[in-house]
Amino acid sequence: MRVVRYPMFAAILSAAGLFAAQLAHAASVDEALQLSQKTGRAIFAMAGSKNCGACQALEKRLVTDPSIQPLIASFIPLKIDTDGPEWQTWATRFKPTGNTIPMIFVVRADGEQLYGQSNNLPGAELPTFLTQMLQQTGAPLPETQVDALQTALLAANKALSEKQVEKAIQTIGPCLGTGSYAQAAVEIEKLARQMCEEGSAAVKEADAKFADPEQAFDGALQLAALERTYAKLPPVVEEARNAIKLRRREPANKDLLAQAKLLDQAKAFEEKQLPKRALASYQTVATRYAGKPAGELAQARIAELEQSLPPSTSRSAATPARGSASSELAAKKAASLLKMGKGLLEKRPEKAREYLAQVVELAPESAAGQEARTLLQSAR
Repeated sequence: MRVVRYPMFAAILSAAGLFAAQLAHAASVDEALQLSQKTGRAIFAMAGSKNCGACQALEKRLVTDPSIQPLIASFIPLKIDTDGPEWQTWATRFKPTGNTIPMIFVVRADGEQLYGQSNNLPGAELPTFLTQMLQQTGAPLPETQVDALQTALLAANKALSEKQVEKAIQTIGPCLGTGSYAQAAVEIEKLARQMCEEGSAAVKEADAKFADPEQAFDGALQLAALERTYAKLPPVVEEARNAIKLRRREPANKDLLAQAKLLDQAKAFEEKQLPKRALASYQTVATRYAGKPAGELAQARIAELEQSLPPSTSRSAATPARGSASSELAAKKAASLLKMGKGLLEKRPEKAREYLAQVVELAPESAAGQEARTLLQSAR
């Protein structure tokens, strides 16, 4: 198939500053399709002949009509010679309606044919047509954004291959909703839909565990993890939060969900390879929920983390070294929190326990930390 670039189209596109260099060298339909797929810009193709008066008239108008040029600059334009031997190849792939020329085609970046028929688009029909087509072709993307999407897609797939779902979601989250049919944008949206389906199934599986008292805490842990992991995918995080909200209405589940939430926060620090913060959080869970499922799991993780950390680090995971200025500030803050917690023990015991747990986390070796630990144990 012989494909001829309209010279004026290249000039229009150069003025628009949209991949002018690539377009100037696009000598084939395949190259134009590849460029469209990459950038999200649709193809505007006119199939005609040098001997066709209507074709020449349309070309002249595209050159001289100032109302057309800004519109056509949003497309990747092509002129296809219908006298060439491979015209049927194009016509087989993108089927036209009618048998007269010029034939106008609009092909979206994802390969979807939006229009293809005999039409010289006289008068006001041409700008109206181009405007209507642009409403269906999606957003074209600048080269920098295309590169960013391609990089994000590679990083997300790598994270998924390493079972790091949260990292993959955080990577593609900011890339969603471009409104473009560029290949990278389409693949990212497809990946997001796939993860939404998997996340939704996981939420349903976790929620179903509440029907069995022996599995209820496992279900609570899964919901807490899903709420965190899918925070950048609204459909899934909303489903997880709704499930948590409904289950929290049952008194027996309220405490389980609170335990799971706090335990998952510690797990998040561990997954981010922040062992000191993870250890401090696990210590808070173990103190606040001693003798309960979360407390038992936290104690197990504490034992494993302490083995992997230097002794001095594990003892002071939540507290700076003694004698330092930061240690003194931590002790003062712990004393203040202790006072607040003690004042709430009778009227608001749950809130009091939160303050006391913060004291233990902030300064476990201080006098305030030891008193808070004793009060927590007696308040169970």
